Amino acid sequence: MDLKFIQHSIPLRENLLKIEREIYIVGGTVRDFLLNRPINDYDIVIPRNAMLFAQKLKRIVPGKIVPLSEEDDDVRFVIKHNLWIDISGRKGGDINEDLKRRDFTINAMAIPLHGEPVLIDPCSGKRDLLNGIIRTPQRENLSNDPLRILRAFRFMAELRFEIERNTWNWVWELGFRLRKPSKERIRYELFLIFGSSYVYSTLLKMRESKILEVLFPEMVALEMTSQRYYQEQNLLYHSLQTVRNLENLLDNLTSGPLKKYSRYIEAFLKFKNSKALMMMGALFHDLGKPATISVTPEGRTRFFDHDSVGESLVKRIAKRYRFSRRETKLLAHLVRRHMYPHYLAGEDRLTKRALNRYLRRNDVLAFPLVVIAIADAQASPPADWGIDKYFELLEHLDALKKEKESKPQKKLVTGKDLIDLGLKPGPIFSKILEEIDDLRAEGKIKTREEALERLGQIIRELKGEVVS
Repeated sequence: MDLKFIQHSIPLRENLLKIEREIYIVGGTVRDFLLNRPINDYDIVIPRNAMLFAQKLKRIVPGKIVPLSEEDDDVRFVIKHNLWIDISGRKGGDINEDLKRRDFTINAMAIPLHGEPVLIDPCSGKRDLLNGIIRTPQRENLSNDPLRILRAFRFMAELRFEIERNTWNWVWELGFRLRKPSKERIRYELFLIFGSSYVYSTLLKMRESKILEVLFPEMVALEMTSQRYYQEQNLLYHSLQTVRNLENLLDNLTSGPLKKYSRYIEAFLKFKNSKALMMMGALFHDLGKPATISVTPEGRTRFFDHDSVGESLVKRIAKRYRFSRRETKLLAHLVRRHMYPHYLAGEDRLTKRALNRYLRRNDVLAFPLVVIAIADAQASPPADWGIDKYFELLEHLDALKKEKESKPQKKLVTGKDLIDLGLKPGPIFSKILEEIDDLRAEGKIKTREEALERLGQIIRELKGEVVS
């Protein structure tokens, strides 16, 4: 790629050079330019005092200053919500020394912002970039900042690169130090890994290096437990295979067997971190099984309430890594409800009431849950046995969704009607209104009058008492 083009592609270039001439484009910006990947965050190095530099820049152009690390002399200058420049004071006496201290060689290249556009590459990063290699310049670069160990797997997941042998040995040796970085920094890397294109292959390497058990000690019991239905299967192996199957289904979402239902899944995937949460849901869906295992006289395993126990475990993981409320709620729901599609798919006859209730209770997760269930079923030997029933379930759900969308309906009964009957607002309100909705979906009631006639019976069944 034309290095001069890179020089002149940096936002606010002329304004930056008004403040300081000795500026270098570095790190991920150079790497992604060479890979022809899209860029929205730019990295530059200045001699010193990144905060002062950012303050001077703000006097020239509008922007927001976000301190990153006073100790490391790092500041972010946000130009707009999806475009920013990360400014760093130089580490070491010159740019070469700075680059040698960076995490990996593919991020240890620089181009001067002013003057002759040359590639400064003291660690042979361009060679590693061309060969798909993740290599750290020296062991100390990982030990000084253990989060870089996780970043190695992030670049593996994003770029499908391989970790070089010495770097891999140091990852093994230093992996336990991943308990040290801030949980927020770990969370950031985890979402990038689970939201990438190569989740399954990366998780295999994380398992091999013991990084998975460092990050998620809750998973250790999976590797020590097997399930037996028709064949015996290790639970960690099963969970990883579920991830592999889900990755394949999502990779072929618009061209594979899920094409007809892709719009429902895409409606969920458009939200930030949603793919990552689906992948986490697949990996963690059976976390509750080791604690709930029992064995039948025939030698088959049973795991009663494992979905509920699993929900508690993923909430603990989410809390540990500072997930947002929304992220925690979605992940917990995926694990808590992952058996729901299995139960429905196993029914001889699907009623509109059951389908309507499923859609209502799962909302935007209704179709993603079925996709995870398919991946789960495919990972349970004998593979693909009975998979057709899940697509029958999708067909019924799709038909009901289309029916609801084609005939938007006003509520037959409202909370005001219940208050008029003498009920006090509370949890029973939603149960009553949901029952009316189910009866309507079944076609048992069609008008407001019919709904009001059924209210007394519904209330008695729910409260166990007569309401006059």
